[in-house]
Amino acid sequence: MKKWQKKLILIVTFSLIFILPYIGSVVKWKGLSPGYGDFPAQKVEADPGFNLLYFTLASFSYSGWEERNSGLSSPD
Repeated sequence: MKKWQKKLILIVTFSLIFILPYIGSVVKWKGLSPGYGDFPAQKVEADPGFNLLYFTLASFSYSGWEERNSGLSSPD
């Protein structure tokens, strides 16, 4: 692939990152979404609480994944 083709793909990709959400907003709200550009952003709902059960399960599942994929565990 030529250098100019790589640059073109990069420019098109980054352009689509901004253009596609704008098109979706125009289709759904006939313009920008309500509240777009308001500063400071209004908080709609409270932050979710901390759940020790989910934290523990996620920690154990990650530590198990890390052990299996680190290459340091003994072969079965």
